[in-house]
Amino acid sequence: MTAGSRSITLSFPRAGVALLSFDLPGKSANVLSTEVVVELESHLHALRTMCDLHGVILTSGKPGTFIAGADIREFVGLMDQPGEQVAELCRRGHLLLGQLSDLSAVTVAAIDGVCLGGGLELALACDRRLVTTGPKTQLGLPEVKLGLIPGWGGCVRLPRLIGPAAAVEMITTGQPVSAATAVQSGLASEAVASECLLAAAIDLVEREATSKAYLADRARLRQGVLMNQTELDFLQFTTSAKLAAEAEHQPAAMTALNLIVATAHDDLTTALTAETLAFGHLFGSPASRALVHVFFLQDYNKHTQASATAVARPAQSVSVLGAGIMGIGIAAAALRAGLQVRLGDADESRLPGASAESVQEAAFDPAIKKVDPERAIALAARISTVTTDAELAASDVLIEAIIENYEIKVSVLQKLESLVPPHAILASNTSSIPISRLGSALARPDRFCGMHFFNPVKRMKLVEVIRGTQTSDETINTAIALARKLGKMPVVVTDGPGFLVNRMLSPYLNESIELLHDGHSPREIDAAAVAYGMPLGPLALYDLVGLDTAFYAGRTMYEAFPDRVRASPILPALIKRKRLGRKNNAGFFAYREGVAEPQDDPAAAEILAGYVRSENRLPLAQIQDRLLLVMLFEACRILEEGRVRDARDIDLGVIFGLGFPAFRGGILHWAQSLGGDQIMRKIEPWRERGARYEPPQLLLDWAAGKRTLTA
Repeated sequence: MTAGSRSITLSFPRAGVALLSFDLPGKSANVLSTEVVVELESHLHALRTMCDLHGVILTSGKPGTFIAGADIREFVGLMDQPGEQVAELCRRGHLLLGQLSDLSAVTVAAIDGVCLGGGLELALACDRRLVTTGPKTQLGLPEVKLGLIPGWGGCVRLPRLIGPAAAVEMITTGQPVSAATAVQSGLASEAVASECLLAAAIDLVEREATSKAYLADRARLRQGVLMNQTELDFLQFTTSAKLAAEAEHQPAAMTALNLIVATAHDDLTTALTAETLAFGHLFGSPASRALVHVFFLQDYNKHTQASATAVARPAQSVSVLGAGIMGIGIAAAALRAGLQVRLGDADESRLPGASAESVQEAAFDPAIKKVDPERAIALAARISTVTTDAELAASDVLIEAIIENYEIKVSVLQKLESLVPPHAILASNTSSIPISRLGSALARPDRFCGMHFFNPVKRMKLVEVIRGTQTSDETINTAIALARKLGKMPVVVTDGPGFLVNRMLSPYLNESIELLHDGHSPREIDAAAVAYGMPLGPLALYDLVGLDTAFYAGRTMYEAFPDRVRASPILPALIKRKRLGRKNNAGFFAYREGVAEPQDDPAAAEILAGYVRSENRLPLAQIQDRLLLVMLFEACRILEEGRVRDARDIDLGVIFGLGFPAFRGGILHWAQSLGGDQIMRKIEPWRERGARYEPPQLLLDWAAGKRTLTA
């Protein structure tokens, strides 16, 4: 027997057992939209009237996904609504899940695949949870990544189920757990094969209907947690110390911690009321708006392509030329993605060690915080070290990651181009050499592009896919598809100096040098950047990159934009005195073995004092303005030139390529959130400083209300 509705189907696979199957038509994942909530309310009302019902199973009709959470697009529509409307959203969710948990029959969530946010809160309202053993099964409450906390009971029910400490870890990090961890923690009752899920759920219903054990558990979970106040205080103290650094800008995690501790001994109703209040304080905050913006940036990035008609060629194998840090990282990413990898290098002696390092990196299991030996053995069978051009050229995609030297790159690419299969594409990992210039030396420039990965590859999500003047849409789409297969975010950039990320970085770094000329210390400048949310100040970043490396990269930008890149004697002076940065423990700062933080260095201060042009010391906010405004101007120029297809690519680039704080939403979102009038007021004191502070026309049009900055 079945009863259909638009998104949820009610059936009875066995007498007395109801099955609610979620399957939103036309969607790749189930979400708890208003429409779905209304349907679920209707079904629960019908089930409450059935006298012979002894079990209800919730499952998904979409393999590999249970429920991915709330409908975020609906959330956005509420951000400017009165607080009472937001509170009503929470109360409605609590009422709905209360109806589910109050059914006289046992309730079981049968979870196959992704179960996140509101989806897990729905499952937590059930008496039991079964999960499948597949790798796609993940359970989590990622709301802190949107600047929020769970608002439909997650902050209340999860601590009572698995204990406050484990719940705090899940909620404050937003990280999902695997099926095995879910069972181990008590979040799930059992893990079964996906093909056995429904049968196992029915069997569990029958056992619980007989034992009635679920009723005792219901009564227990409606009371407080089994942890005394001393233990709770210790949990709060130790966790808040970890969260303190980010709490000023991103208060959601600290809010969740304090809520869990404060309501630990409250009854369910009182605790849920407190959750509603805490959720309302965060909803619509600047950090939440920015992080929701970032969520949509990532969603947009999943679907972008160069052309809807150009077909991406699927890559089953990748060759990487260059066994250095970048080559090893790219090879490891390809191994993790299930590709056949060929690794080559001009120095054959480097290959065994590089291959082993790639395998170790790819086989690292974050859950156990070490290399999985069985996985390492399996991965080792899919990477081969090659010593001839013909072997290297036998892949679907060949990525060159060798020294940044035009003549050497061209020589290598020309030899390999003559050997690769007709369908294969060539890509360069260059960070600075124009792709069009490299491509012009090839017979098939249409099958050549840039794929600029960032260091370290295993952590940096962004890949710039660089289009040369003759690169085909098919090649770009193939590179985009490969980057996604490697778990990366591809941003397509039309060839130009610095591509996207380094072009955005250049004015930021250059302005930090100008601030030194105005009499600020490296510590003051970096403190302002870090206070804004940057992971590293610009001068510590110079030291990390290497002052000599940064100097030569800066020359490229100076040659391209001499009117706005100020030539400064500071870097040459430091390099002349053998101060190269972290590589030799002396740059703008000093570095000591075993000390992570850069140290103020009197020797560097003495050198810098000789280059102070004028004492124009600024408050922290104005230092931040100067660092940010020049980035904003460059972003607008990039849009004016059409270097990227969409403004969203710029915010993606600065967040995932430069480390721009996600809770600011990107440089364009930051400006949009302040508004044109405030940005123009920030610019005014510096306009006399020349071309680098001359607002682009696009920015002026936006400030005049003629356009938006962000999509």
